[in-house]
Amino acid sequence: MAQYDHLELVRLPEQLERRKHGGGAPPPDRDGPRHSAKLRDELDAAREEQRRRRKPEFVDPSLILRVQMTGALQEADWEQLGLTVLSSDADRTLVLFASNDEMGEFRARLDAYQRGAPAGQKNAPYNNFIGGIETIGSIEPRDRIGIRFREEGLVETADFQDGHVYLVDIEIWDLGERRLRERKLEEIVRYLEARAGEIFDRYVGPSITMLRARLTGELVRTLLTIEDVASVDLPPAPDLVTSEAMDMVLAEAPPLNAIDGDAPVIGIIDSGLNAHPFLEGIVAGSIAVPDNLGTADVWGHGTRVAGIAAFGDLRAQLATGELRRGSRICSAKVTNDAGGFDDRAGPVANAGSDHAAQT
Repeated sequence: MAQYDHLELVRLPEQLERRKHGGGAPPPDRDGPRHSAKLRDELDAAREEQRRRRKPEFVDPSLILRVQMTGALQEADWEQLGLTVLSSDADRTLVLFASNDEMGEFRARLDAYQRGAPAGQKNAPYNNFIGGIETIGSIEPRDRIGIRFREEGLVETADFQDGHVYLVDIEIWDLGERRLRERKLEEIVRYLEARAGEIFDRYVGPSITMLRARLTGELVRTLLTIEDVASVDLPPAPDLVTSEAMDMVLAEAPPLNAIDGDAPVIGIIDSGLNAHPFLEGIVAGSIAVPDNLGTADVWGHGTRVAGIAAFGDLRAQLATGELRRGSRICSAKVTNDAGGFDDRAGPVANAGSDHAAQT
């Protein structure tokens, strides 16, 4: 382990978005024939739009729909129709995947709803389900532009310039079965390689399917029109914030408590770990992923985070005249010595590390 005397401790706030989903109000009273015809027209328009955008290389007739609900999301009803719910938002928007773009069973429900209530019944069949659908449409290309690109001012497909080359992470919708996602990913890889795109890495996990590539602006614009693509974004960058160090003479520091061998272990996924007197005796181990990074914390952030894990608020402890450590530390170095992720070194496996470095 590298030996450095500096150990700066910074407390970072936790900022995690939480989604809220309610049951929703009953569907509004609708003119059944008119509402059914409207939804059928919107479905047809979405299907035809996606057929026009589909490249010959992508042969599966899948359909990705954005559906706005007014009442409950009715996810179980969509799944009964053979659709996969890809996402749901607090504004009652669903993104759905249909493996066949005919949507025959859904159209049958639209027909039954359009015929109205049978004799002796108050409501038309599927009233809660069909009546709760407000609109049906497609995911637009601009909707696939990731948040990091947006933060850089690239918010429209036209913002990606032909003469510019972009390093991007491409995420595929979680379409369910792993073999299907692998096939979709392979189609995209073949399409990009045939047009001189440079593939760096790919990952297919239990629910995440991603690809990293270097592409021209023209190819990025094409990717934004592919229905199976959930997002195209810049690769994550570690949020390794530095701040002013504490000026302290180690000989004047308060005494450290001893810590038992069975104390809890906290794993730090960051920029590595350096030996420091305040961490002496509590480091259970250090690794690097990949191994060639080495475990030394040249960038300096991982050692600071280890200090937070071990002490909490160091300044408050110094005021009490005693330094108490509450845990042992394990370190996994996943960033290079410049504080970034290596583009070809398992980008998706490391993709969550920028968040881990903050928490």
